[in-house]
Amino acid sequence: MRQHDQRWKEGSTLLDGDNPSMYPPIDEEWQSLPSGEDLLLALLVVKEEISDDLFELASRAAGIDRDLGWEQWSSGAVRDGAAIWLVPGSALTLRPEPRARGIALLEDLGGEDSGKERLLDAWITDPVHGAPDDIAVWALDIQRWDILGKLWTKVLRWTGVQSFPRASSVFRSVPGAVRGQYPELSFACPQAWAAGSEGAGGLVEGLNHLARDGLEHHAQWRHETDPERAIQRGVLWAAVLLYLPDAAVSVNLDKAWETREAVAGRIGALQEEGWSPSASTSSRFHTMSAWLAFARGDLELTRRYAEMAMLVAEGDEQSPSARPLRSLALELWGHTRDDPRAPAPGAVLPRPGGPADPGGPYPSLSGAAGDMALGFHALRSLDSEASAQMIARLADASARRAPLWWLSIAFRAEHSALWGDAAAGLNDLDAGLAFYSDGFSDHELPIARALLTLARFRLLIRIGAHGAARELAACAQAPVACLAVVEAELCTGHFDEAIRVADKELVRHDVWPSIRSHLTVLRAAAIVMSTTGTDAERQSSARAAVDLCLRVNSPLSVAHLPHPFRDALMSACRTAAAAADVPTTPYDELDRALAGLSDAGLDALGTFAHVRLTRRERILLPLLATDRSVPELSAELHVSPNTIRKQVVTLRAKFGAKSRSELVRRARDASLLE
Repeated sequence: MRQHDQRWKEGSTLLDGDNPSMYPPIDEEWQSLPSGEDLLLALLVVKEEISDDLFELASRAAGIDRDLGWEQWSSGAVRDGAAIWLVPGSALTLRPEPRARGIALLEDLGGEDSGKERLLDAWITDPVHGAPDDIAVWALDIQRWDILGKLWTKVLRWTGVQSFPRASSVFRSVPGAVRGQYPELSFACPQAWAAGSEGAGGLVEGLNHLARDGLEHHAQWRHETDPERAIQRGVLWAAVLLYLPDAAVSVNLDKAWETREAVAGRIGALQEEGWSPSASTSSRFHTMSAWLAFARGDLELTRRYAEMAMLVAEGDEQSPSARPLRSLALELWGHTRDDPRAPAPGAVLPRPGGPADPGGPYPSLSGAAGDMALGFHALRSLDSEASAQMIARLADASARRAPLWWLSIAFRAEHSALWGDAAAGLNDLDAGLAFYSDGFSDHELPIARALLTLARFRLLIRIGAHGAARELAACAQAPVACLAVVEAELCTGHFDEAIRVADKELVRHDVWPSIRSHLTVLRAAAIVMSTTGTDAERQSSARAAVDLCLRVNSPLSVAHLPHPFRDALMSACRTAAAAADVPTTPYDELDRALAGLSDAGLDALGTFAHVRLTRRERILLPLLATDRSVPELSAELHVSPNTIRKQVVTLRAKFGAKSRSELVRRARDASLLE
């Protein structure tokens, strides 16, 4: 074949027309190609439109081992009349004569399926990211399920199946029995359904398919004779159990953990016999263990299992979800600046949606867990800009009910409590749960209940609904129950009780470091506001608490205090620093971060003069002071009775009222009703 030169560019526009008479005659060199290039031509016929990725793949399948680049080949093919450009510089299509030669040669070699087989065999020896749609379609045509599994693990789990509609359609059409035999296909199925036109409903359908695959095949993992596949099937079955329909999520979680323990026992028994799982299988097992520990709310165990998955893997790519999950657990669990597991001191948060900062704490996180780790890092650092950007980044994923959707709701609520309208945030939290929980139950997982309860509590405190906050604290579960109780006592003026409960909780060993930091700040605020002790003692306590927040790089603990307590705490801290002749630069930086917080809503002592009501609530509130029933209000306002009931519940929460009559009385006291 001739080498590339400049001449083809000058006449290329004349070769792009549809009139065959415009095609120059096929060059003699195309009539007598070497056998390798002849086979290359035949393989390219499998797909009439040719790209540089397909050319590379076909060259490997044809066994051509010489320096023939895509630019040389494509420009020479256009110049010599064997092909025309579709997109100059990228794709081209073969002309009739060489295509006919390729078809004839393929028939001699066993037909088009044989050509696809050769192309797929060439691809699997060195999987590349190019042409995933073609690879998926060919694999389905000749039922090469191993190729589909490799396509998912090596390419689409990283790039996202939603970017390749034909590949997504292929994964959705794989028979359930086949998905059951190939764990990678079972994991790809829900993602493919979610990427389809069904959106959120598609993800529900995909998860139902995943559960059915498990019921039909993976539940029998104990009977698998091959140890490697037995462990893989057991790992998948433990993951599938969380999505089984018609069962309480707590029951499913217990069954999943029991399966995890059984798989661990199987691995231990096999290791005693001298067998060891592959690095990939071992990494899958530890990653699954980390996710189950996370669902149970054990963040320290989550971190340990995630680190084990990363340790045994042949690189981060073997445990793509372990690293971001570890980072998320650390952000929620808490860590100190001198903790070797934590990001480097002074690291800058990579801006969501922008290029990763190599010096940042999480330079290459991906997926839902990675996004949430970045988001909660922004909250911990009081970085309102990064937090707002993350909310925008999550908006598109939320439309499809992405994994960890409940954590996204908790994150948005925490953002509203700090920088937004807390009343609107409370409505958004309830509306989000009502929408997303249709078909899902993972918001009932222990970790989800803990973080959603804490987010709701933050919003109630921010709007001054201390009665509702106390009721929520009374029924909350560990580890947030103690925090909610102490903060509720503080905000209702029971300072001595807040100190007593905080002292009791701070001596426990199972309290998250992040919760411990919050408790320390709440205790210090109670000491500052109380009348007991000397001024020096109150000031020293304030400074010790603020210093702890700075040491663990979490001014969030101070930010969550209602502003009168926060101002008193920072004032006492500054006084103590001045008395000890300590530089106040860290406190100045913290003051600047705190200055951007939203203090909309009620003050800390429980008056209701600044409650923010929505337009609908302002219409409904005066009507609640009348004797009209819910059905009558529903007819008058042209909304359903359930909508009226939900709005009443929201109003009661904002005013900390236990009944409709108490709501009306408190609204009158706040001069919101005549």
